[in-house]
Amino acid sequence: MLTELLPVSMGTWDWIIDTIKGETAGINNMSYGISLIMKHNEIYDSLIGAIPEEMKSAIKGIALSLVVLFFLIDFIHRSMDLKWVTWENVMMFFAKLVLAKVFVDNAEWLMSCIFNGFNSLTNYTSDPNALQLIPTSDPVETYKYFLGSTDVAKLIDKPHIGIFDFTPVGLWLLTILQSFIMKAILTVTLIIVLARFMELAIYTIAAPIPLSTLGCDGLQDIGKSYLKSYAACCIHAMVILVIFASYGALNTAINGITEHLEVTIPIVNQKFSVDVNPFQAFGITGFMGLIKTFILGASVMKSEQWAKRICGAM
Repeated sequence: MLTELLPVSMGTWDWIIDTIKGETAGINNMSYGISLIMKHNEIYDSLIGAIPEEMKSAIKGIALSLVVLFFLIDFIHRSMDLKWVTWENVMMFFAKLVLAKVFVDNAEWLMSCIFNGFNSLTNYTSDPNALQLIPTSDPVETYKYFLGSTDVAKLIDKPHIGIFDFTPVGLWLLTILQSFIMKAILTVTLIIVLARFMELAIYTIAAPIPLSTLGCDGLQDIGKSYLKSYAACCIHAMVILVIFASYGALNTAINGITEHLEVTIPIVNQKFSVDVNPFQAFGITGFMGLIKTFILGASVMKSEQWAKRICGAM
């Protein structure tokens, strides 16, 4: 009964190849699904629409009260410093008040425009192959993501497997381990993407309060800092997609690096030319797939910080 549940090719090289192909398809489908989710403005619009209008009105009322309060504080400060020298200064002061009120009244629309503008950066491609984390155009490159060069050569040549040769089982376990870690990272990425929509909704609903400071010279940095943070949250999706797009080329780039060396054998005093991958010097070529997987995880974890640096919100 147990043998009927097991694959026919278990313990063979074809078993490893089928496993790699299946895990690669699952990983690439997850990454493409995440990219599709980030493109949908409907999630953002639904979250904003679910906020009660009473709450929005209450926040706007508080923000308008703050605009008036900041105006009075600035007015008293300027009066005490005798800064009302020309009518131009007075007109500019009241223009700031009107501008702050316009920002507060139209905060939701303004934030939605900023979000839609930045979110359009995620629509640069609809081709699933453009965001493949693991390249599939060349099977050898796909194998090299999970296994070292020596093991890949075995998959291609398919040497005879002895009775007590458990090499295929070890390679299968390594493949499954890397795939499990990769899928865990993509699951965390999905959580980050969905949490980002929640963060954007909170930013948008609370926007009138920080925007109310734009009319006060002494508090404008609060509003500017808020706009930078909001832009960073919007551009976060683009940063993740760039990580996905560039990570797909990382495997090919690492495997393609070679160093041409001239090796001399003292006994026969002859020189031989060899091409060596620099990563072989570390003796970790069999675990490069795991290392590259952790690189993706570290990049996703740092993506928010990178987005803030891009927008100067640090």
